[in-house]
Amino acid sequence: MVNPGLAVSVVKDGKVVFTHALGVKNRNVPSMPVTTNTMFGIGALSQAFANVLTLATMNRSEKLRQKGVDTTLRDLFNHKALFKHSYLRSRYATLLDLMTHRMGFENHKYLRLDNSTTPDQLMVRVHQIDPKGRFRDSYYYNDLMYGIIAKLTEDISGSQWETLVTAEILNRLGMTSTSFFTSPAFNPFLQDVAQGYVKDNAALYPVSYEFLKEWTRFCGDSCVLSSANDMASIEEYLSKAQGVPVSRTHSGVALGFKTGQYRGWNILEQTGDLFGYSTMMTLFPQTKLGIFIAMTGEDDKDFFRTTLSSYIADIYHKETPWLNSTLLCAFPLPWKAAPVPKPEPVITEVPLTRPISDFVGQYVNNLYGTVYVVDNMGQLELHYGFVKFILKRKESSKPRFYMIPTGAAEHLIDIDTLKFSEQRITNLIDGVNIDKFEDSDFKKVGVPAPPSVPTI
Repeated sequence: MVNPGLAVSVVKDGKVVFTHALGVKNRNVPSMPVTTNTMFGIGALSQAFANVLTLATMNRSEKLRQKGVDTTLRDLFNHKALFKHSYLRSRYATLLDLMTHRMGFENHKYLRLDNSTTPDQLMVRVHQIDPKGRFRDSYYYNDLMYGIIAKLTEDISGSQWETLVTAEILNRLGMTSTSFFTSPAFNPFLQDVAQGYVKDNAALYPVSYEFLKEWTRFCGDSCVLSSANDMASIEEYLSKAQGVPVSRTHSGVALGFKTGQYRGWNILEQTGDLFGYSTMMTLFPQTKLGIFIAMTGEDDKDFFRTTLSSYIADIYHKETPWLNSTLLCAFPLPWKAAPVPKPEPVITEVPLTRPISDFVGQYVNNLYGTVYVVDNMGQLELHYGFVKFILKRKESSKPRFYMIPTGAAEHLIDIDTLKFSEQRITNLIDGVNIDKFEDSDFKKVGVPAPPSVPTI
């Protein structure tokens, strides 16, 4: 594990009892240490901000206060057919269903690569999702639902989400080292921000802030950056609350947090994994203990964050820690082998076996929109929104290709595969299936239908 920066804060009984920072903000500038005011991208922990803001917004509205988060999306959007493939969801889905990920929708996280999909248009895309699980009887984590929550909060309040969070949460709690990737005022080179890093082939690579700005533009799920000191304020606020949100689902999810236990104590916990950043918040409602951990770099399977949080919890609960510094850095050894990195495919030059122009064109999908396959000086590429992928033919009897991210997405997105489809009679390329996009099929624009086969 290589993590250039780390920050921790601990709150007990409504008071900050520990904050500490280690490492550097930028590997190329060792003279700039991380401090407890240094901001990290907190990823899915942004959902806690979204939920607090949504509850405050609903409570302030005379029209919506009574039902609150049980208000139906049908009423909020004033639309009877919100979800093309589900009358049940269109009729009965509520804000609470979005908050607790019980819609039964796969994540489709790469939809956000298409920057033509603005927050205003997100619901138009989500309208096309074909459910994977049962409504209110399955758990499918879906970041996009929090984009919808953020947009609804904006529509109800008449202000931008970032402005609302600042007024309702940051200013009230005195949080001065919190910002947003999406804010025009965000400047990572003038503000106290830790550079995010991803690991690829045993090397660390910095993550582009422009990429993060585009990736987090739906905001309610991932656009917040914060520091150990400011997140301690959130921990204080939640630990002083009269009652803690409790899930009404069967999936162990409360508003923005997962529910569970550690050493018999009930916990609320959420991790945030954003390109270049790894965070975790753990709350113990019974003992009013809150722990926040933020790192640059990666933390495969949450091993380091989970073990560090466990160690801190043991100390403040006066338990004998089952970890020491040696085991903490080596975990899951010696009990379990460490995760083996997925090997990169060996990519060789394989002939296309047909003219490159056969593949070139626009391919459309109702949910994902349009991808473009282009000929870039003899090299096939797939363009989608603000990212590009180089296409390399695989050794296969079918037109299968490796999909290799390049440019801003290089090192961030894993290499995957796609397969072009061919008409049976004409052998024309008429579509493409993309594994990365939840195994979605795209139809090629302008391909004539195959001739009908005469019947005898």
